[in-house]
Amino acid sequence: MIYIVFDLEWNMASGRYEEVGKPRVAKRFAHDTGKKIPSFEIFQIGAVSINENLEILDRFNTKIRPQIYPKINKYVERLTKIDCATLYKAPVFIQAVRDFYYWIWKQLPTPEQEKIAAVQHLSLETAENWDFVALQQALAQAEILFGTWSTSDAPPLISNLNYYDLCGILPANFVDIQRLYDLFSGDTAGTHSVKSAIEHLNIMVQEGYHDALNDAEYTVLIFQALLPALKLAAWDFASLPLPARYLANLHLVETLAHDAQELQAENSTLNSDKLSLPVLSESELMTDKRTITAWMGALNMHASTYRNQEEKKEKHRQLVKQQSYARCFCLNNIDEYLEQRINLLQPEDLSTFISSLSYNPNAGKNKAHNGQYTLVEKGDKE
Repeated sequence: MIYIVFDLEWNMASGRYEEVGKPRVAKRFAHDTGKKIPSFEIFQIGAVSINENLEILDRFNTKIRPQIYPKINKYVERLTKIDCATLYKAPVFIQAVRDFYYWIWKQLPTPEQEKIAAVQHLSLETAENWDFVALQQALAQAEILFGTWSTSDAPPLISNLNYYDLCGILPANFVDIQRLYDLFSGDTAGTHSVKSAIEHLNIMVQEGYHDALNDAEYTVLIFQALLPALKLAAWDFASLPLPARYLANLHLVETLAHDAQELQAENSTLNSDKLSLPVLSESELMTDKRTITAWMGALNMHASTYRNQEEKKEKHRQLVKQQSYARCFCLNNIDEYLEQRINLLQPEDLSTFISSLSYNPNAGKNKAHNGQYTLVEKGDKE
């Protein structure tokens, strides 16, 4: 799993709302093309890629030349301190967003790239020259999650893509890191900005805010700071052997009785999905109908048990999500012994839990897949 944490800066129509930062759109449709005019025009994309352990892999940053609203709104200019001269030398949106998608593609492991290229009948050697549609379809097959601070970045990206006829169907689900902060930080101050979260977590930063790359990187730092609480919830979500008393009173934790190797062996045993069935010889299968009946009965019994186990697991996962929404897993609930145990969590289990809290920004729209637009296959995770 690769996380692409990004932030957008955008301009809006100038007018009487400039002092308070509200958008003003004089006309909603272009008179020559009939296209719907976006309320916001993106002029910067900043992104940071991180792996399953939330470690930073790479960064992306591009300015975008304004075409819809050539004049920068005074409120936006004051907030972002954008150098307007640099914008007019920047690439246009179509080129910039294509570069962004290609950068995301390069973050994928080579084996995953090869697999996707084979499925899409694309030449991996010419990936640098793929157009936007090819990249969009390839990324729709990738194990990626977009991360943003709040849910406000997806709608402008979709509307800008649609305006330039690029199909505003985003290729991955989104995780709202502001929401994760609200649920797992223990900060009860109310509405949280990136700046207030950074200050609450005592994270030292040097660069300013309201720059897309800076804000994306600060969002990653907040995401990383939440890691112990996310691991605690993910541990329980994966049904690993975590005593219930941890959640009742985390200060009564006993000293760990097993070292890491023994505990992982315990987890493996408890989470085994293998069915134990009687082994029959060929002669028994051919001659003893009672043995066959017994074997079939054992098979049905184990299959039923397996289904019941899966149903129980799913109910348990839903319970853990409810506990997460009730803020039962917070940073201030982590003690020394508990952190030793949850650090044994496998990265894929953490990714599975975070994915369960993600959402589909396309909201029932069609999605590019194998050269066609089909319904989203990764699931609507609200």
